Order: sequence, then structure tokens, then C-alpha cells
Amino acid sequence: PTEVVDFFSEHHSKEAILKDIENEHVRVLMVKDEIVRTGSFIDNHITRIFVVPKYQGKGYGTYIIKEIESEISKKYDTIYLEASLSSVILYEKLGYKTVKHKKHIIKNDRVLVYDIMDKNVKCR
Repeated sequence: PTEVVDFFSEHHSKEAILKDIENEHVRVLMVKDEIVRTGSFIDNHITRIFVVPKYQGKGYGTYIIKEIESEISKKYDTIYLEASLSSVILYEKLGYKTVKHKKHIIKNDRVLVYDIMDKNVKCR
């Protein structure tokens, strides 16, 4: 629904992404000279993972998630994230477990449903 698209457009606005870049919370995966995947995190919270559609299903997403996990696990024992219903299966394959189902009411009483997931990792 349009309301969901609007919600994510605001949540992942240019300003929010620029702030994460300035704070060094963004990691980028490039193939040749093209950005194919980005990942953002703050402390032990993975906040954004995006893959360019033509590169989806090729392992690039898993690669950058594992790189971010490696960086986070140097300081934290647990990593958490919010997962859309369509991404839960990917995160389960990577060892994440759902700890809570959440819903958020957005404009026009639309409901955004997502899972809070976490993964235990050993500090390195």
C-alpha cells in the first residue's frame, strides 16, 4: 500500500542515510564500479540492508551481512534487527531467531507487521 511505501520513504530518507554515512554506520559492497549492496548498523543493531534488484539472489546480501556481523561481534555478544516478513527466511538461514512479532499502525490505519530477530555471537 501507498502508506507503507510512504512510511519507508520517510524512515529511510536521504537525510537519515546521510546521517548514518557521516557517523560511519554504513558499509557498501561494490562489484567493479557499481554499488550492489549497502548495510547499516549502530552498535549491535543492523538497521538497513539493501540490494540492487538485479543483484538479488546472488549471495551479495549474505556476504555483507556476514561482514557486518563480524564487525559487530568484536564488541557485542548479540546482534538484533527488524525483519520484514519477506526477509525473515533469509535471516533464519543466517542463524537469527524471532524473539518478538511486532506491528506498527501507520497512516490510514494501515498495519506494518515485522519481526524482531536476534543472533548470539561470541565477542572476538
